[in-house]
Amino acid sequence: MTPPKGFSSSAHAPLPDLRIAAAYIRVSTDDQVELSPASQLVEIRKWAARNGYIVPDEFVFMDEGISGKRADKRPAFQAMIRQARKKSNHIQYIIVHKFDRFARNKEDSVLYKALLKKDGVKVISVKEPIPQDDKFAVIYESMLEAMAEYYSLNLAEEVNKTMIKKAQAGKW
Repeated sequence: MTPPKGFSSSAHAPLPDLRIAAAYIRVSTDDQVELSPASQLVEIRKWAARNGYIVPDEFVFMDEGISGKRADKRPAFQAMIRQARKKSNHIQYIIVHKFDRFARNKEDSVLYKALLKKDGVKVISVKEPIPQDDKFAVIYESMLEAMAEYYSLNLAEEVNKTMIKKAQAGKW
């Protein structure tokens, strides 16, 4: 097996000062053009290059047309978590477009970030930067997780109301 780009050939050790990252991309529906998989990957790769991270192609994980509500229903997410937790991969970071791409469920977000943290892996958002040296970061990240879950719950309620109204009107 050949080492990922950015690795030396001797013992698959990363080159000095390179921060190895995985990219996680998720879209719920085909309607999310501004959040298309290609758009998210471009943004992640641009951000990574500007900030000294390398994202090898084999560390790009994508779930298309899958809700972020439950992590156990996203196969690429689960594969990414397994890969990131393997010490041999040298993954130090997971980069997402926004934190709601990682999870729309606060419990999943906290659980998977805690598992990754035990293995020295941090989750980073391109569009929602959180200063790592600021104690306010704990509150800010929690607010973002709560807002993502609220959005998901509210959207489900609104969709359900619309479906009931259409059914009552004899429409699909």
